[in-house]
Amino acid sequence: MIAKASLAAALLAVLQAGAPQDPRGVVARALAAVEGDSVAAVAARWTQRLRRDSTDRAAVLGLATIARLTYDHERAARLYGRLVEGGDRRPDGIAAYARIGRAFALQSRGLTGAADSAFVRAREAARATGDRALEAEALIHLATVRARSRGVAEAEGLLAQARGLIGPADVRLDALHHCGRAAVLRLVRNPEAGAVATAGAELARRAGDRRLRARCLGIVAAELAIHSARLDTALVVYDTVVAEHERARDFAGLAVALQWRGFFERSVGALGAARRDLEQAVAYSAGGRNAPVEAWATANLASLGLQIGDIASADAYARRAIALFETQRDLRGSAYARAIRAELLAAAGSFDEAREEYRATLRVYADAPAPTAELPTHVALAHLAMREGDWAEAERELGRARAVAEANTLPGWAAGLQYHDAALALRRGRPADAIAIIRVALEDLPDWQGDYRFAYRARLAEAYVRLGDLERAAAELSAASDALDSWRASLDHQRLRLLAFQRKEDFSDPDLGVATVIAALASNGRAAAAFHLAERRRARELLDRMVRAAAVLERSGTSRDSAAAARSSAGATAGWQEIAAAIPDERTAVLEFVTGQGGEPTTLFAITRSGLHAEVLPPADTLEDDIARFVALLGAGADAGPLARALHAAVLESALAALPRGADRLVIIPAGPFQRLPFDALVAGDGARLVEHYAVSLAPSATVAARIWKRPAASGAATLLAFADPVLDVPDAAARGPDAAAAGLERSRSISEALAELPRLRASAREARSIARYAPRATVLRRSAASEAWLGQNALTPYRILHFATHALVDDAGTARTGLVLAPGGGEDGFVTPGELARLALDADLVVLAACRTVRGISVRGEGVQGLTAPLLEAGARAVVASRWDVGDAVSAGFMASFYRAMADGLPAGAALRAAKLAALRGGAPVEDWAAYTLVGDPLVRPALELPPSRWPMILAVLAILAAVAAVARGAAGVARRAAGRPRSDPLPGAGAPRAPGPAVRVVDPPTADDSVR
Repeated sequence: MIAKASLAAALLAVLQAGAPQDPRGVVARALAAVEGDSVAAVAARWTQRLRRDSTDRAAVLGLATIARLTYDHERAARLYGRLVEGGDRRPDGIAAYARIGRAFALQSRGLTGAADSAFVRAREAARATGDRALEAEALIHLATVRARSRGVAEAEGLLAQARGLIGPADVRLDALHHCGRAAVLRLVRNPEAGAVATAGAELARRAGDRRLRARCLGIVAAELAIHSARLDTALVVYDTVVAEHERARDFAGLAVALQWRGFFERSVGALGAARRDLEQAVAYSAGGRNAPVEAWATANLASLGLQIGDIASADAYARRAIALFETQRDLRGSAYARAIRAELLAAAGSFDEAREEYRATLRVYADAPAPTAELPTHVALAHLAMREGDWAEAERELGRARAVAEANTLPGWAAGLQYHDAALALRRGRPADAIAIIRVALEDLPDWQGDYRFAYRARLAEAYVRLGDLERAAAELSAASDALDSWRASLDHQRLRLLAFQRKEDFSDPDLGVATVIAALASNGRAAAAFHLAERRRARELLDRMVRAAAVLERSGTSRDSAAAARSSAGATAGWQEIAAAIPDERTAVLEFVTGQGGEPTTLFAITRSGLHAEVLPPADTLEDDIARFVALLGAGADAGPLARALHAAVLESALAALPRGADRLVIIPAGPFQRLPFDALVAGDGARLVEHYAVSLAPSATVAARIWKRPAASGAATLLAFADPVLDVPDAAARGPDAAAAGLERSRSISEALAELPRLRASAREARSIARYAPRATVLRRSAASEAWLGQNALTPYRILHFATHALVDDAGTARTGLVLAPGGGEDGFVTPGELARLALDADLVVLAACRTVRGISVRGEGVQGLTAPLLEAGARAVVASRWDVGDAVSAGFMASFYRAMADGLPAGAALRAAKLAALRGGAPVEDWAAYTLVGDPLVRPALELPPSRWPMILAVLAILAAVAAVARGAAGVARRAAGRPRSDPLPGAGAPRAPGPAVRVVDPPTADDSVR
């Protein structure tokens, strides 16, 4: 960390008055310019000196130092080269300072081998010129490099040599020596490291060297966090470190501090702060400012993504980190990133590959110890062994993890191992042992580890179920939910709160037993309690955000929601009686699935106005492959009849048989693999498709559905806004700014590449004009007018229906590469992300996403599918119609026309969607053409659409003919009247046949170069 410590503090700027060729004064002047934000003026003076005298080597050194301190490495290398190259040049002070400056630049780019050689040459040059202070500085930095490459013993020898060269009055160099020695002591986990670094920080403060003080304090903070488990104190110290680097404009050092602060923030559960710090560390270190830090910050972002269940970002960051580490030949860093990849392999079921990756990382750590990485690797191997029933190997791996924790003074890690001991006891059929372990662990658990508290109590609930104590099991699962809610509320970033339910249901230990507890309660006469516990984990973040969005609309006076309804729903989960009371009629039934992993049973709750029924079904993971095959066959247009029958029998048959007579509307809350299942296409025992018996829709949770049902119905005529056939020209991700490009979470090159291949949707313009005829007032935006800028800059609350006839990109592995495609322009790139959709202010009855795969997205345990539908419900839509797979442009246009026609006939949206599907089915359309569409939200929403006046053109033509005949007759009569001298009797302007009524459709259709090809 100290490799780039300043050669002189800003305080040494007083040396500017010294000789113009004094290299120490030149370097101090350059540093003062960078820290004082006067680089341009100082560089201009040195440049002017070079114009007067091209041999002015002091000016070259000054410009080279400024280039290095501002991370212009190419220019710095070129200028340093002018000062040190040439075999006949005798060493002088300027050449010596140039050599050490070049060594700093090499090390900051992660080129440690080249930096080692450069520091050796700098030391030789300093010795040749008799500069003892510079020689000591070179030796200190060389020691920190060789401590990792050649061992601590050699580093300590170099530090001892440096100590003998430091004068008694050189406070800054004394501080540098302390800081270098502390860095070396840290590598051997010597407890003196913190005290030595603290002394160095105080010396640096006295010397006025902010950069050096910050680096010493960074070691102090790391020691507090790792060896004393004083994370709260460490984070306070890191705040000071960050502030010092910012004041010194030391962005490479700032990247180091942010990387470490982000790492420890992640450890204490401050995930939002951790994400921000790590992303900033990547941004500050990118472009060669500090390649090692860029690699480690990227690896920690991968670990954070894994921790919160954001698999797409975890995988992308891990791959990037591995590439960065391998470029730097950092085996330990590469091993850390590969361990994250191993966990992803385990999540995908590739256990043998994952085990080999883990063992490969441990072989690296044997030569380059990294206890905080070794310990979780042993834990992961233990859980792999548990999955395969190898209890002895699992116990050995947990023992190895405990040995690492104890040998390296990691008390926080040692306490956390109790959870894994309890998991092993449960899997071995020893629930009483698990309870004893967890009770002890809960007493030792810090308050800030709410995520662990949830996991521990969920394990307790499972253990009590296995002992047959359902009362205690229900109480513990309720306490676990309380802990999770409390932890969620403490998270400072919406995306992280959303993913909180993934926490501790991670891939090394995915089976928390929650589904097992709920199934046990449901099958033993406690269905009401089981449903309430299940619903507490359903779409809590979405519900909270819907309440907040409704409150905003209420304050603006544009919402149909009542403030009282918003307040009553805030933070509350409905019981089954409240859900039943909200169900609008006897024809509607709510079906809610609860699933688990690792062979846990599935529970299906059925709620109607008349009661609650629960069925325990086979484990979801036994049906997962069949569901995936069924969806694949449908999407390919192949015969899926046998699977359609088998899945109906396994999933729905028993629950449907228990529904009251006359129920023909199903609102399904799916979970796990059932979120991918097109229920409409299942085949019942009588050979009919489910859609022939029921209108099927989806909802994120029963509580969300009840909340939407409580909203007042719309009044007045429907107004429609349609986006169609947008210009497809999305700029590259980097155009959105360095932070987004560096972070990589919001955009990626893959998005631009995918958008470049999208075809123009010519039929979508016809689709938009066709459906607009059913609305009394409609606005159709086409081509460049169908833009993200228009969507974001205009009031949307007047529109009851929003229709997007465009493309969409949906990533089933994460939300970062998911978005709706509109036209760019007005400062927007045209790629509307879920977050941007959620920020829209809607008061819409219906949003139609007539684009491909828009009902899909990453499945987040507890929150459901996170794609494009949930954000629109959050923004204020009552219902969203979306598709499960790719649908052709022309097919979509025809289906949508049928759907809107059914709504104009007076059917609610859910029934209208079913009518369109039945029409397609009876017309012989392939299943994939109609089964793709589904409704999420309120199926009873009923936009006030009207049938278009299709007979008016003929009537108008007849009236026109009659008018023409009448005009001829009037003309003949007028001639006769004039002949008779009588006055003319002309009709009033505008009089005549009444104008035919019709919809007011405004089409915004800017001309474009390709409009000639329509």
